[in-house]
Amino acid sequence: MMLARTIPPVANPVSEYAGPMTQRAWLIDVWETLLSIDFAAMTAELADIGRVPADEFRDAAFGYVRAVTIGELSTADAFMNALKTCGVKPTKELAAEISAAHMRFLLTRVTVFDDAVSFITRSRQRGDQVALVSNCGDDTRPLLAAQGLVDMVDAVVLSCEVGAGKPDRSIFDHTINVLGIDPSYGTLIDDQYVFCEGAVAAGLRAIRLVRKGDAPQSPSSAITSVRSFDDIR
Repeated sequence: MMLARTIPPVANPVSEYAGPMTQRAWLIDVWETLLSIDFAAMTAELADIGRVPADEFRDAAFGYVRAVTIGELSTADAFMNALKTCGVKPTKELAAEISAAHMRFLLTRVTVFDDAVSFITRSRQRGDQVALVSNCGDDTRPLLAAQGLVDMVDAVVLSCEVGAGKPDRSIFDHTINVLGIDPSYGTLIDDQYVFCEGAVAAGLRAIRLVRKGDAPQSPSSAITSVRSFDDIR
């Protein structure tokens, strides 16, 4: 497992914001919160296999992100469609080669943030519930399983499997139902502010994880920002 460097904590730990809670459930985002991948490098590698310009292939692939995210299209089919957009008629052999290269890239080049894994471990040990809630394609669950992360949490809720992504309220309501909790006991941890807003609209609290750069002051008392999972108590 590749471990990312933990960024020094900010001055105001979340314990001051959240207050005491006898029951807690954490809804943790996956991409850029728990895991990270160099998407540009991955698409460049796949473009090379397809013998198309990397920037054209990347732009074409981005055009299918929404369809992949809500489960209308598999990740493999999205890459094949991207090749067609670039003027290539993919064969079964080429499709198989790109699919294998894609999964190999994910498994060998993913970064797993050590502070997130430690937080999940601590939370489960003290009796909190933890769910992974992600906007993603069908390639994410096998990656999570390969990293041993599925077995670490109570639930894995993926947009491609439920047909809706953050900030749509339905994915939060689905997760709340899966965990069997009152939303007031749940907190989303996510790097995207708009997703945090969606969680608050669903009755949850939210913590925005800002690993780099400065985060603007949130206008909502239900949303705060941290640099690391180590700042959450």
